[in-house]
This record gives sequence, structure tokens and C-alpha cells, in this order.
Amino acid sequence: MLFKKPTKFKHLSAQERTAKIIQLLILLIPILVSYVTNFGLKIPLPGCPLLSYLGIPCPGWGLTRSFQAIARGNISKAINFHLFGPVLFIIFLTLVFHLIQEIIRNKDLSNTYIKIIKNSNYQILFC
Repeated sequence: MLFKKPTKFKHLSAQERTAKIIQLLILLIPILVSYVTNFGLKIPLPGCPLLSYLGIPCPGWGLTRSFQAIARGNISKAINFHLFGPVLFIIFLTLVFHLIQEIIRNKDLSNTYIKIIKNSNYQILFC
């Protein structure tokens, strides 16, 4: 067909809207912490339990420092701290903007990347 039928977006219920707001707040935590800690705020973070018990650093080791480097605008240092840091930061920002749009429009917007995130076959790749 030449023309696609316009997709109908369903409006969010009060529960769905509350869930979206909670998801937004959870996604904003690492982004806001990375910016706030650059102003000298010290947040005591627990050490890596995997490193303390087994002597092996966990796969997420360096993500906090990577996010802080991104907040300072130093992408090369962010990549040095953790290769996946900038990618994860961009994913967080994309999801934050998507959730903001859904909350403002009060509609459940579905995009290709949301379908990929919800697909369990792709989720295995990111574990």
C-alpha cells in the first residue's frame, strides 16, 4: 500500500501515567547524580561486592566515572572509564525524552526502539 493507516494512540490511564512518572524519575537518577557530583557533592556509594568477595571487578565498574566525564563534556575520558558508558547515557537520555513526551501528551507512544527494548531476544544481548 502507498499510504499507511494512521496509528491510533491510546490515552494513558491514571495508573499508567503514574508508572511513567516513576520510570522517568528512576531514569533521571544516574543522569542527575553525574551532574551533581561534578559540583563537589560527595555521595557515598557502596563498593563492588563482586570485587570484594571474588576479586573480579563487575561489568559495570567505571560507569559512574564515565557518566561524570560525560557530564563534564569529556567523551574520550568517559570511553576510557567504560566503553559502554556513552552508549548507555544516550539510551537513558532517549528514554527520558520519550517518557516526557508520553507524559505531556498523555498518550502511549510506541516507537521502533521501544519494541526492541521490550523484545526478550534483544534483552539477552544487553545482560
